[in-house]
Amino acid sequence: MTTVATFITAMQGMTITGVKVHKDEPPSSVNKADMPMAFPLLPNGERGEAITSCTSDAKVRRMEYAILIGPVALGTNATNYAQIAALADNLETKLDALEVAAGGSLAQFIEYTWGVQMLEVGENSWWAIVADVRMMDAK
Repeated sequence: MTTVATFITAMQGMTITGVKVHKDEPPSSVNKADMPMAFPLLPNGERGEAITSCTSDAKVRRMEYAILIGPVALGTNATNYAQIAALADNLETKLDALEVAAGGSLAQFIEYTWGVQMLEVGENSWWAIVADVRMMDAK
């Protein structure tokens, strides 16, 4: 079964094509010159519910992963928007590769959803792709 430490290390180790700077943790501040920048957010987990006929010992690990695209500022929408498709495709490729069935070694099942949002880092707002990544090993 994948440990929390293994999950965090795998998320920190992802190198997304098109991303200029990769961080191992959420930064306290960022510079426009470092965009796009990627980093994992805070992890959490859960254990499957026991139901009447059986018990699920499967543990779910979950973490958000962010790619900052550019600042939320007047005149930046077109530039930021133009980067979404390629960065999202590259993020999906890396996440898909973590699953055992795809030759990865992180977990038997990896699920994710992603969306674009405005993310506050430091004192500024940034366009960001934020993926909610969930992994689970069947036991």
